[in-house]
Amino acid sequence: MFGMVYDQAQRGLRLNTPEAIHGSLLGYKELFLEGKMVRTLCSSSSRSPTLTQSIFQFMHDRYTEVCDQILSFKDHRDPLVRRAVVELIPTLASYNHADFTAHYLHKTMLYLLGQLRNNRDRTTSFLAIGHVAMQVKSAMAPYLDPILSSIKEGLMQRGKKGAPSEESIFQCIGMLAQSVGQALTKHMHELLDLMFAYGLSPALETALTQLGRDIPPLLPEIQGESMGHSFPCFEDTDASSRHRAHPEPRIANNRRRVVPAGGRTSEVPAPGTDAPVRGRSGRESDCPRSRSPRLVQLQGRLSSPPSRGSGRSRRRAQPRRVHPG
Repeated sequence: MFGMVYDQAQRGLRLNTPEAIHGSLLGYKELFLEGKMVRTLCSSSSRSPTLTQSIFQFMHDRYTEVCDQILSFKDHRDPLVRRAVVELIPTLASYNHADFTAHYLHKTMLYLLGQLRNNRDRTTSFLAIGHVAMQVKSAMAPYLDPILSSIKEGLMQRGKKGAPSEESIFQCIGMLAQSVGQALTKHMHELLDLMFAYGLSPALETALTQLGRDIPPLLPEIQGESMGHSFPCFEDTDASSRHRAHPEPRIANNRRRVVPAGGRTSEVPAPGTDAPVRGRSGRESDCPRSRSPRLVQLQGRLSSPPSRGSGRSRRRAQPRRVHPG
C-alpha cells in the first residue's frame, strides 16, 4: 500500500498542475505520518518488529529525496501549494530530527522567515515555526532574533488588515518557550507589554502559563503585569447582557467605563474621585482593579507552578494542529 501511494504521489508531481502537486504533497504527508505512527504503536506492543521496521524504513530510505522534492515547490505560484509546503515542514522535522536539523533546518527557517517578512500566510508560518522548534529544541536558538522581531511586528499590527492571527503568535511563543527555555528570556521583556495590550484570551493565558513555567525569571514580571490589568472582556455577564447593543456604563472602584468608537475599553474617574489607578510600571491602568475569574485562575497557576521534577503533569499548550507527526 505504501508503494502504491508513493507511486501515485510521484505521478502527480510529473503532471505539474497545481491540483496534482497539492494532492501529491498531501500524499507524502500521510506517508510520513503513518510511518511514524505505526513505528510508535508497534514499538510499544507485541506486533512484529520486522513489519514495523519495514513500514518505517520505506519512507526513511526516501527521506532525502522526498524532502528535496517537497521543498522544490516552496516558491510555487499557487498559494495552496505554498501553504501545503509550509505545513509539511514540521512533519519532516518530526519524522527524522537528526537529518532534518543537519540538512534542512537552516534552509526551511530562511524560507519561513521570508514568508513572515513578505506577509505571506503568516498565521501558518508562525505555527510551523513553533512546531519545528518543538522538534529541534535548542537548535532553534540562532533564529530567535528574527523570529521575535517578526512576532513583535505581528503584535503591533493586530486589528489591521492582513495582520497574522493573534492566536498563532501566542501559540508560537508558547512552543518556543517549551523548546529553548531561558534562551528566550532577553527577548520577552519588551514583548510582554504588547502581549497584554488587548486583554486576556485563552491563547494568551496558555502562553503566559507556559512562559512562567519554562522561563522562571519571567515569572515576577508576568505576575506584575497581570496585577496591573483586569481584562474586562472576561468579566461575568449573563446571556442577555452579551446581546445588548448598547450596554449601560458600569461603575467599578469609582471609575466609569468608556467604550470609544474603536471598541477598546478604558476607564475615567467618576465625579469627585481620584485620578485613575496606576499599575506597577507607573502608567495608568486601563481597567478597574476588580479581576475576572479567568485572571484569578491564571495568577494562581503562575504563583505556584509545578516543579520540573515533580510527578504532577505540566499543562501544555493546545495549538492548532499543523500535523507535525
